[in-house]
Amino acid sequence: MKPDANRPLFSNSKWKTYTTAGAAVAAAGLVGNAQAAITFLDFNDAVVTDATAGDLIWANFNVDFNNDSQVDILVSYRAFSATTGTANVFPATGATSAVVGFISANFNYPSRLPAGASIGPSAAFIAVTPAAPQGGRGDMAWGPGYSLSQWGAGAADPPSTGFLGVKFLIGANTHFGWVRVTTAPGSHQVTVHDAAFETAPDTGIIAGAVGVPEPGGLGLLALGGAGLTAMRRRRKPSAE
Repeated sequence: MKPDANRPLFSNSKWKTYTTAGAAVAAAGLVGNAQAAITFLDFNDAVVTDATAGDLIWANFNVDFNNDSQVDILVSYRAFSATTGTANVFPATGATSAVVGFISANFNYPSRLPAGASIGPSAAFIAVTPAAPQGGRGDMAWGPGYSLSQWGAGAADPPSTGFLGVKFLIGANTHFGWVRVTTAPGSHQVTVHDAAFETAPDTGIIAGAVGVPEPGGLGLLALGGAGLTAMRRRRKPSAE
C-alpha cells in the first residue's frame, strides 16, 4: 500500500545555493563542472512518526530538491504494531527517481551512506518509480524480513544516521543529491535532517557536501565531526 495522500507532508524550510569549484569536484572523483553549484535544504530535523499502529498507512515527509512543486521522493514510516515498524523511501507521483542501494530477496534496500561517499553516474541505484519492483519502495529499516537493512533490522537496534543517495530528474536532465536521515527503531520514528543536490546536470555530489559561499573556496565540505558541527552552528540563530 502506498502512502496516504491525506496524511500531511512536510515543507522544505531553508534553501541556500552555493557555488562550488570545478577543480574540487573533479578532485573528489566526480564529474568536473566549472558551473557546478550545490543547493542545500534545511529540514530542521523533521520527525516522521506513525501515531496509529497497524492502520496500513504511512506517515510521510516529502523531499522536493529544487522546489518546483514536484516531490522527488517520500521518506516514510509506518508502525506495524506497538513493537515493529518500517521506514521506507517511496516514489512520488510524477517523479522518476532512484536511490543508491541493492535488491535482495524481493526487497529494495537503500544504502546507508557515510559522509564522503560519492553519489554520481557510477553509483548503483535502485528505481523508486511505481513501475519498479516492489512498487519502487525502498525498505530502509526494521521489522521481520528486513535482515539486510543497513539502517537497523530490529526494534532494539540503536538509532542509525546516514545519507540516502538520490538520482532524480529536473525536466529531462539527471541530477544527484543526498538526504541525511536518522532511523530510530525503538522510538518508532525517522528524522529527516537536511539535504542537498548538485544543480549542474549529470554532475555527482559527495554525501554530506555543501557549497561554501566564499569565491575560490574549496567548494565542498564532507559533513562529519567538525564539519557537521560547523553546519549545525550555521543553521542555529545566534543568541547574541
